[in-house]
Amino acid sequence: VLKFNYTQRFGHSDSYESIQKHGDTGRFALKPVLLTFITSLVLITFSCSSALAETTVAGSYAGGTGASNNPYQISSLAELRLLSEDSANWGAGIYVELTADIDATDTSTWNSGLGFSPIGNLVTPFQGAFEGNGYVISGLTINRPAQNYAALFGFAGSPSTIQNLGLEGSSITGNSYVGGLTGVNTSSITACYATGTLSGGTYVGALVGYNTGSTTSCYSAGAVSGTSRVGGLAGVNTNSITSCYSTATASGTNDVGGLVGYNSGTATSCYSTGAVSGSTNIGGLVGFHSGSITSCYWDTNTSGQASSAGGTGKTTAEMNQESTFIGFDFTSTPEWLILEGASYPYLSWQ
Repeated sequence: VLKFNYTQRFGHSDSYESIQKHGDTGRFALKPVLLTFITSLVLITFSCSSALAETTVAGSYAGGTGASNNPYQISSLAELRLLSEDSANWGAGIYVELTADIDATDTSTWNSGLGFSPIGNLVTPFQGAFEGNGYVISGLTINRPAQNYAALFGFAGSPSTIQNLGLEGSSITGNSYVGGLTGVNTSSITACYATGTLSGGTYVGALVGYNTGSTTSCYSAGAVSGTSRVGGLAGVNTNSITSCYSTATASGTNDVGGLVGYNSGTATSCYSTGAVSGSTNIGGLVGFHSGSITSCYWDTNTSGQASSAGGTGKTTAEMNQESTFIGFDFTSTPEWLILEGASYPYLSWQ
């Protein structure tokens, strides 16, 4: 079967952001001028498929059938690798859960140094439900500087859900849409965190590269760098980020923020503390802002930034006081906890 790689055929101009703006009406149309080219590729595809393939789907999950009442169970790095190769199990209605912590340090040697192959992409997004059960994946390596959608989940499409998952000590390098957890999120992320070192070009965030869904009760730490639209939590937010925080450092050229690099969505009850550096549209909390920001704060001391396109700047001493965080829930649920005078707020599930 001849498979057409959409992102390779059309190039970066038909990235996720470009498709959002201009539509995708010609995505699967084989125009006459391409027919000769496609025919010639058939022989090349068959002769080179073995050389081009990074991995081969093999093995089985620890248990489960993928149903909501019997999810596929992942308890080892080999089983996580299986999911990354098994795109048939990325679709809506597939349920997956972690049943143990996973040491992913061996991924640094996979695929001739490219590392882990992300779960989901622009052509075949991950649309299932992933339950982390509070377990942690540590030491994940993705080294794909020429590739978009570099993250554990390269592209998490609707109606996917990812929750209760930790990523620690990741090393991720990509081109655009680079994140610790997801390169693109169009659906729902809840109670997750990511720490590590990330680098890329545009749309780079320590948790999410490009958020057009909902990201709730999450945090990030580490260091993130890129050129444009770089954020300590998310590079871009066009939908909602609620009750999240970032301590990650963020550096880039333009649209760089401690929480979000470029915000045209809503951010509510969030804060950031990481150092922020760049040239144009640089802010302690957000670099560029045209959306809605409510009850969000940044540390003016640790960020090195006295201004931001949105949010309220506070000193470190003030950021250690519950009274600073108007709009944060410290009582009813509570969603947030704090050691008065000694810590920043942290999420009650941590």
